[in-house]
Amino acid sequence: MENKRLKTQTVVSFKSPLGRPVEIIKQTFTAAGDKPGKRISFVAGLHGDELEGVYLCHRLIETLQQLKNTQPQAFLGEIHVYPAVNTQALGCTSRLSPFFKNDMNRQMGDNNDASFTAQLATALLDDLQAVSDIVVDFHASNLHLRELPQIRIIEGFDKKLVPLAALCNMDLIWVHPSAPVF
Repeated sequence: MENKRLKTQTVVSFKSPLGRPVEIIKQTFTAAGDKPGKRISFVAGLHGDELEGVYLCHRLIETLQQLKNTQPQAFLGEIHVYPAVNTQALGCTSRLSPFFKNDMNRQMGDNNDASFTAQLATALLDDLQAVSDIVVDFHASNLHLRELPQIRIIEGFDKKLVPLAALCNMDLIWVHPSAPVF
């Protein structure tokens, strides 16, 4: 029996420079009732050398599927999981997209170019803005650096997000100004 409250959706599909389709896929878990609730999205795989978030999203999908089958009334809103948004970089375990050597995470917003990676980033951002009240974007250290687990919050969002972050039992919650890394 198909679960009508669980959907796999293709957010965007483009033909890659090699001719094969490149897609961003999301899993959506919806509320048991018809009353709309809060909407949260989890994103991983913007950088292909950060595998921890991809693993966490797949575990989250498994857990949510089990919960949906055993306690569907527990879902009071929508949960969207984007487990691997930059599949080309993940396939190369590279921070940068292999075709244009640009960082998908730096292609978000108005400062992007017309590259393939920027088109994917724009489609992802448009979808996130349309379906999310809050977005959790998983990142990790690269393969050559070890860091403490942490939650980073951009200044201006701290009053709303620090109390939620505190519930995560994390040793480090970092509130910082928005600034480009490069």
